[in-house]
Order: sequence, then structure tokens, then C-alpha cells
Amino acid sequence: MDDFLASTETETHITILYHEIKDLMALMKLPMEKWATNSLKLKDVIQTNKEFHNSTTTVLGIYWDTNDDTLGNAFKTSFCVARDKPLTKR
Repeated sequence: MDDFLASTETETHITILYHEIKDLMALMKLPMEKWATNSLKLKDVIQTNKEFHNSTTTVLGIYWDTNDDTLGNAFKTSFCVARDKPLTKR
């Protein structure tokens, strides 16, 4: 699995979901290894298990800063810009 996104109403629910997803994926021999969250409660749980990812990560190709809970542009355009080449759809 590449990315998994979820949202819950409360931090208690996200902690429960974390354990359920982790256990389910482990049963299928597909352990979830990197986690990112903006929930302080879940960060404490994940850091205890040493699975927490950096505060800035990409999810589905979009930059996500979990500290600020902001999304940003993850497009790689520096190659074309640095070489004065036009951007293409490829």
C-alpha cells in the first residue's frame, strides 16, 4: 500500500483506527511502517512505537505539513525551469 488517508470526528477515534489498521495490515503481512498525523494524541502513540514520519511529507503527491496542517504544491518543475525548457504534460 502506498498511501492511506483517514479522518475521524475525535482523537480517540483516530487512535482506535490507528490500532485497527495496523493490526489488520499486519495480518495480511503488509505492515504500515510510516505514519503522519496532525493529532497530538496520535503523535504520542506513534512516536512511542518509533513509526512517526517527518512533519512534512507527501500524501497522494501533495505536500502536507502536519504541524501547520497545510497542504502545498509537490510538482517537480525545477528541472524544466533550470534548463529553460517549456513545461509539458509528461
